[in-house]
Parts: sequence; C-alpha cells; structure tokens
Amino acid sequence: MALGLGYNLRVDAIERAAVIAALRKMVGDGSFNICVIDKIIKVIGNVPDVRAYSVLSLLHCVNFRDMSEELRRELPALLHDCLGGVEFTLDLPVDGLVRME
Repeated sequence: MALGLGYNLRVDAIERAAVIAALRKMVGDGSFNICVIDKIIKVIGNVPDVRAYSVLSLLHCVNFRDMSEELRRELPALLHDCLGGVEFTLDLPVDGLVRME
C-alpha cells in the first residue's frame, strides 16, 4: 500500500530528505524501529499523536514479515498521525516484502 502524505511547511528540503533516507533504511533493514521515529520527531519538531505513537512503539524490532497484512496496511496511517504530515510514500506490499519509494 502506498500513501502520499501532505507537505509540512515546517520541514525544509534537507530535513525531508533525511527523514526519507532514515525511513528507507529502516524499511530496508526489515523491521520496525521506534528509535528512527523518535529521531524524526525531534528533527521535525512534531508532537506525535499519542495513540499512533503508542501502537508504533509496540512494534519496535518486529520484522515487517511478522506483521499481519492488516497491520502493514495501517502503518502508513499510523506514521502519518505520528509524524504530522511529512510527505513520503511508504510501500508495504501484501506479499510480505517491504519497499520505500
């Protein structure tokens, strides 16, 4: 599933590039890492949605392939709520492979 998120004017081009690079690395590593999200939150100065952050923190070190299809489908929306609109596309196909575009 791919989700394009709205552009957040508080995030400049370098910060946005760094956020995307960090998310790509996390996805490429094959498991969810809340530490990456924590660092992104600090860079963009966002106050995360409490529910979204709590759910995401439960997934720390969980391999994307070990997540249900439904959970993988919800990750983009959870990240959107947590990161507050940084524009990126997260592609989490149903076949268990995870890609970042």
